Amino acid sequence: MDKQDILKFHLLGKARIEKNGEELTLPFKKAEALLFYIALEGISSREKIAGLLWGDKGEREAAGNIRNAVYQLKKILPQNFCSCGRELSLCCFITDVEELCALPAECTLPTVIFEEPLKNLELPSSPEFDEWLRYTKKDIKDKVVKYLKERSSIYTAGPESMKAETLSAILKLEPFDEDTLLLLMRCYISMKTPSKALSLYRTFCERLEEDGAAPDASLRQSAQKLLADSDGNTLHMNNFFYGRNCEINEIIGNASRYSGGMLFCCIHGEAGIGKTALVNRAVKLLKDENVELFSTLPLPVGERFRYSSWNEFVRQITKKYNDRALSIGGDSIAILSRYFYDLPDNMQIRGAPLSPEREVFAVGHTLAMLVNRLCAGKRIMLIFEDLHWYDEHSLALLRIFIMKLRLPAIFFLTSRPEFSDTIIKFLYNIKIEFHHCLMDIPLPPFSKDETVSYCRYFLKEDILEKRNKDYFFDKSEGIPLLLAEMVRKVRDHAEADCSVALDKLIMSRFEELSVLQRDILSCLSVFGGPASAENIAAALSMPCENIYEPLSDLLCRDMIREIESDGRFFVDFSHENIKESVYRSLSGFKRIYLHKSIAKFLSAKYYPHVWKPELSATLCYHYKIAGEDVKLLEQRLEEIYFDLNLNHILFPLIEDGVLLECSMPFSNKIDTEEKFKAVTQVFERCGESAIGDARLLRRLKASYYAMYGCYLISWGEYTAGINATNLASRLAEQDGLLEISLHCLENTGYQHLQTDNADALKKTAKEILHYAKKKGKDKHIGLALRFIGTAYMIERDYDTAITVFRESVKIFEKLECEKKFYTLNRLAPHCYIGEIHQWRGDDELAKKEFEYCTALCMERGLFSGQSHFQAHAADAALGLGDNALFHRHIKESTLSFESSRGGCCTPVLYSLKAIDDVWERDIASAVRSLKNADFLITSGRKSWRAVHEMSKAYVVKFSDIRHKRELLNHLKMPCEYYANNAASLYEELGAHKRADYIKRQFL
Repeated sequence: MDKQDILKFHLLGKARIEKNGEELTLPFKKAEALLFYIALEGISSREKIAGLLWGDKGEREAAGNIRNAVYQLKKILPQNFCSCGRELSLCCFITDVEELCALPAECTLPTVIFEEPLKNLELPSSPEFDEWLRYTKKDIKDKVVKYLKERSSIYTAGPESMKAETLSAILKLEPFDEDTLLLLMRCYISMKTPSKALSLYRTFCERLEEDGAAPDASLRQSAQKLLADSDGNTLHMNNFFYGRNCEINEIIGNASRYSGGMLFCCIHGEAGIGKTALVNRAVKLLKDENVELFSTLPLPVGERFRYSSWNEFVRQITKKYNDRALSIGGDSIAILSRYFYDLPDNMQIRGAPLSPEREVFAVGHTLAMLVNRLCAGKRIMLIFEDLHWYDEHSLALLRIFIMKLRLPAIFFLTSRPEFSDTIIKFLYNIKIEFHHCLMDIPLPPFSKDETVSYCRYFLKEDILEKRNKDYFFDKSEGIPLLLAEMVRKVRDHAEADCSVALDKLIMSRFEELSVLQRDILSCLSVFGGPASAENIAAALSMPCENIYEPLSDLLCRDMIREIESDGRFFVDFSHENIKESVYRSLSGFKRIYLHKSIAKFLSAKYYPHVWKPELSATLCYHYKIAGEDVKLLEQRLEEIYFDLNLNHILFPLIEDGVLLECSMPFSNKIDTEEKFKAVTQVFERCGESAIGDARLLRRLKASYYAMYGCYLISWGEYTAGINATNLASRLAEQDGLLEISLHCLENTGYQHLQTDNADALKKTAKEILHYAKKKGKDKHIGLALRFIGTAYMIERDYDTAITVFRESVKIFEKLECEKKFYTLNRLAPHCYIGEIHQWRGDDELAKKEFEYCTALCMERGLFSGQSHFQAHAADAALGLGDNALFHRHIKESTLSFESSRGGCCTPVLYSLKAIDDVWERDIASAVRSLKNADFLITSGRKSWRAVHEMSKAYVVKFSDIRHKRELLNHLKMPCEYYANNAASLYEELGAHKRADYIKRQFL
């Protein structure tokens, strides 16, 4: 017979038959049952099978059914199915159980052995068959267990890990097999993992308790002897979970009852009471292949920046999307990368800022939408630990996230007792559409009986007998962390005195360590959170290989734990209280020394233009504690410098290489003002006496006031901006700080430019030119020439303006020959020349200038500049009457700006977008665009205001009656009012063609 005719019967898991590697389809269920019966029982008579499968039918009907079945099977399986007289049989077949029993011992066990045998083969209408099926399933399981036991005996001299795998499989199939339990415990102990043996024994006992039984005395004695004989120092108590049965059972019960809804487990208790252990235990019991797990963590040290507690959550989501080759839309990436760092390389687009009122809704909606899509058809578990440390923005985000989530979910929320009422009220006030349950789970200390029972797991009976029954409870007050420390102490020194506070108990273990181990723990406590071995070694100024062995020993002692993240390993204290105890034990000078050491090596990884807010916050924390006020101020000021240049200056005087490396997100006014406020607080705290150098203090203050003046002027607050600039200028002149003096002149120049004050702008530009030529500052020479050209442009001396602008371009082209690229500043004069052509009525020439700027920006990857120049190209297209080109430029310009790597936007873009929105009959979007333009036009030039007034006229004229109420909230005047304003402004600019167009269109 051909090998291809061999049938394979799958007995494990779903019952099915394969032929030639493909599942065999049979005409009816009882035909399949007939084949399985003959395959397992051998040759059978027609009468026996008829009674088994059609016992509920009459004899004649049953005989007819068996005849039909035999006919169909002979037709489908002519080479395998045989009917000889009254007997039926099969040939040329194998079963998966036979294949399993022939599997070489070194092969990995298939997971199908744990599934129910002959699944889905039941026949409700044939009770005789189902009875046979029940016994047969047991026989199959017994065969598998027999094979596994034979397999485990082969490993007597082989690797323990393979033996453990087989024994574990037996115990999973036979959960009450005491002999296998002891063999597996012995195996784990010989593998140096007694904690697994302990956990295994604990789980076995719990399983017996659930069935109303208890381990017999011989098993208990054998297990305790095994554990007692193991190396006590290798028993990791951190991996051991004890007690809390009521809480666990309640969580599991509600998780089952609300499987299609939302379960909120609010767990609260003092530090060291076991909140994290309870969460980990519940997760372990509830997690399966249909559950996705996510977690968040508050920032361990430093200032909590906006949504800081969610960064780990976002990292997990984006990693899962990447791992599963799922795409995230550009809009979502823009929002995520605006607020979260360390995203995958393909998610580094940073979006435009949202208004403070909308941002939390946008972020919450985005995260919920991503989770809904990623985990569709599954249940999710979310861990929110230490909610008392969450910043207000992170809590607000949690509210929106819960409201937008559309999946069944289990939330674990932990906090200190004083914060529990706040969390409960917080959840009660959320509108949740799902069927849900809110669990309030306070964790009390262990009772006396629980305390004694816990101790018995780790201490020998003779040790316990030496102390009275209540000793450990009286000294620990039932606090698990303190109890664990006491047990560790007594386990190492049976006569140890535990009648001391937790700090002293922990420090008594600290004294038993080597000097290097103490230094490692001291350094780790100063880090304030998880740290890699490399970072600890760097902070201690020693080779990394010197600390590997001491770290391993500390892990064995359960003083620290290992944490894995994206293939990298970190260590942290096994509990927060231990870290705090070690930190408090440090002398003041050693604490400062370690903070300085950590700050020194972290600063080597820090770049102010690369957005790593956690690193920035951590550095500031270490600088502050170490008293390094100068370095703290310098870091804050560097961050403000890049914030200003990326978000508040149209053409920053920064080289392309630096701009392209910048990964800071868009920052709105609130964000920037918070940064200035943080610097002010440092100045107020330290002062001249703390810095110790009056000249240095003046330099720092001059830099601060120059940047603050720049910021205020960019937003049209001219009086305050000039006052700050003048103060910076006086401080800079006092010490000859030329760079800051030039920045002050730039501020003044921008104020005159924005207010269309040509004479004052020329005067300031000439001052910049004088200083720049004197010190060889070519980029400032180019800037000064651009200011002068703009002044002539304001005076409507367009020919002179174009000549000067071209001189400015030559300066930056010369710098490019020296490999110094300032593309935005090279193109800015071209953009002004384009505006001049436009005002003169030559929209075609204007379009060419703008599109040249756009193309070069695209070529060099400067997307924010691209959006600015493309907005002007759209304006030229409007003048040409090319509506399709206008629409394309507006669409591309908006997309470029709102998903760009930083940049400042003028109101021209959103004013013109409002016109495009009207043409698209999207009045709501048009109003939003006008509001965006209104927000940006506070410092608007005359040319910007002209475009904006024209757009208002468009929106009012082309909106129908259905949108009048929506418009009246924002535009209260008639179309003619805005058109007259626009026409007058264009006339003042000399843009007569555009003024005439507006008059024809609206007046």
